[in-house]
Amino acid sequence: MANAMASVTPHINELVSRRSLGAVKRVYGPLVPLRVAGGVVLIAVGTAWGLFTAALVGSDIIPAGVNPFHFPAPDPGGPSFVQYFPLFGLVFILAGVGVIVRAAWVAPSRAAACANGVAVHTRSIHDAFTWAEVLTVTSRIDVTQTHSTNSYSGATTTTTRIRKRFTVHCRDGRAIVLDSAMFGNRIQDLADVVQVSVARAKQTYQGA
Repeated sequence: MANAMASVTPHINELVSRRSLGAVKRVYGPLVPLRVAGGVVLIAVGTAWGLFTAALVGSDIIPAGVNPFHFPAPDPGGPSFVQYFPLFGLVFILAGVGVIVRAAWVAPSRAAACANGVAVHTRSIHDAFTWAEVLTVTSRIDVTQTHSTNSYSGATTTTTRIRKRFTVHCRDGRAIVLDSAMFGNRIQDLADVVQVSVARAKQTYQGA
């Protein structure tokens, strides 16, 4: 679903005005609050893992005096490597920080579908095109699968990530890439709007 009109930024307004794109119909942007929430969850999971496992195995990495979890002292004859189990929580914490930093990085990104074309502003793109300028639209879909195995249960979990990229090729040689890594699954809706609007513009031109 498209963002509310309040998501229109000064960068988009400048492009719309300069290129005479007409009224803004839909505005697309990254789901920053959702990304930040995901990062916070990862940090919370990592922190909970570190505290819980430190108390469970009696690790000195997190002193018992600052740990809210308390368990009976473990068998002193256990393997020494279990003392480092709490450090696995850092993986989640660092991943969560990375997600939040990425969310802040893409936050200014916007794409606006207007009456006469599209304006796009990201940290690497500041451009616009009208329907008449579009020669063709090509797509690329990358599917990445990550397999992870639970060290306790032995169960294997498969995570699938799909990245969609639509490249708008203009008659003057420009190529503007619309990437789901920036705008999420909404990029498909924007690509559909572009393709339908370009097709209509071509019919109008041919019928003139």
